Amino acid sequence: MAEIYLDSNVYLSIAKREQFYEYTIAKINNLYKSGFIFPHSPAHGEEISARILEGRDIELACRVVNLISRYNGKKGYFPGCPNIEETEEMIAEMERCVEAHPELRSAISIHKKNLSEMRSGNFNKLRFRTGILNDGIDDCIFRVVKYLGLTDVATRTDLFHLGRRREETLKKNFSELQVSPDGVETFEKLRKKYKLETRRLANIGPDKLFTDERFLNFIRDQLLENGFDFDKVPKGGVLSNSHHKKEGLITVILNSMEKAGYWQEDKNHVATLVGRMHDVTHAIYATGAKYFITSDSRFAKKVTATYLFLEIPTRVISTRQFVEESFVVA
Repeated sequence: MAEIYLDSNVYLSIAKREQFYEYTIAKINNLYKSGFIFPHSPAHGEEISARILEGRDIELACRVVNLISRYNGKKGYFPGCPNIEETEEMIAEMERCVEAHPELRSAISIHKKNLSEMRSGNFNKLRFRTGILNDGIDDCIFRVVKYLGLTDVATRTDLFHLGRRREETLKKNFSELQVSPDGVETFEKLRKKYKLETRRLANIGPDKLFTDERFLNFIRDQLLENGFDFDKVPKGGVLSNSHHKKEGLITVILNSMEKAGYWQEDKNHVATLVGRMHDVTHAIYATGAKYFITSDSRFAKKVTATYLFLEIPTRVISTRQFVEESFVVA
């Protein structure tokens, strides 16, 4: 079984019957017949459920569901569990916040159950890795809706940490959160501190980004703020053994690129930031596949740089490349 991960924008392009979609669907059809499958992930479930719950393009969302069901081989990616120490830390942190965010109780319950299994020794180490299991996209959407409160917490967290590009967007986004923007540093000020110019960064290829002195100084500090030592970051096969660490590192690195202005999003309002959150989740789960197909060129550059730094072998390619290249089931 060979796996290819399709970004939601690929499915949406087909569902909308955008230009050249016939070539994309023909390629998927041929690869599926030759033994490839296209598993979904919680990121797909989150984006589809958001459309349905908002009453936005429900017919389009249903088309995407049908496409995923047709080609996913009834398989979906799921998150690996944190280890004992990490789980204990997560439970303690959530319990500190649960009074303000009661929706965290469901997550605490899940982590406590896993912790009990780990302490009893009844826990396969493979469960720490990003996994794939028999799963329908409908079941995935159901789980996302069931734990929607956790998605809301993640959205507010992203809005707080990334909705501060300039003074005007900082005030607007923090007004949405009902939080005072006083004393909060904007990305403009942060970039001046590290001498990060977006135009200069845009001329640095993904394979060279982590050799740029200014970006290196910045990313070292960003990782350290989030509990990672740049020189001791787990990579490659070591990193593949822990979904939790991989999730944390990919999230910090992609968020840091957004702060630095490396192929940043066009806009910095709520809707864009919610889309970014889903993009990061796609980048995490796509590591389970050999190829990650996306039509978002900005996102592709950031993910490519991240994967190269972390020695993740998943190859990021555009939809056009996907149509033109040959793929062999290994």
